[in-house]
Amino acid sequence: MQNSYIVRGFRPQDPGEIERINLMYYHPEVAKAKGYHTKNFGLRSGESLHQAYEPLDDSRLLKRRQASISFAVADRRSRLVGWVWFYHDTRHPLPKMIQRKLGVSEHNSLIYQVSYEKLLSAGWPKRLLSALVYTPASELTKERKGVIVSGLSMSIERLSRRYRRRYLRKTNLVLYAYVLPDNIASQKVLVANEFFKVERLYKYEKVLHQVWVRIV
Repeated sequence: MQNSYIVRGFRPQDPGEIERINLMYYHPEVAKAKGYHTKNFGLRSGESLHQAYEPLDDSRLLKRRQASISFAVADRRSRLVGWVWFYHDTRHPLPKMIQRKLGVSEHNSLIYQVSYEKLLSAGWPKRLLSALVYTPASELTKERKGVIVSGLSMSIERLSRRYRRRYLRKTNLVLYAYVLPDNIASQKVLVANEFFKVERLYKYEKVLHQVWVRIV
């Protein structure tokens, strides 16, 4: 399964890549799983799938303790099918109680929250399909298994290699994720990537979430 995908940097100048990133953002199932879906959510009149946000790339990796790092997950033809993002989240840090139990802190560890998305294979709203320019509609119904399981695994491996080269002294690399209790798909991704679930729930944007952690 891992051989079906690669991880690479993003291509912010590629309009087809921007289109796929926005397709993932606007998919209603993704929005619901990530908690930003609202009653009127969706691509509105006058909005485009081709407006680029701040470019995602890995050029700033570990140049400072609070840097973020992102990876594109692509198929063997290098077409974007998902992404993985590691970032320092000051609004939603790893809870202090968990840090104390694990013996980690900002003084002895690099702590990143992780987020990810994949290009889904069903449930595409007509408004999104009618806005396609660079992505064939047939691509959006193609079954893709293990995109994020593989993509997260390869991203962690790449992050870990670069981290070890930069930090010679003993420093923990700690990854964590907030997940809604009914987001079973995301939980399976984390289990497959050796994260463990903390027993109690913690609030994220005033909603109770599970917290999953991995020390690399």
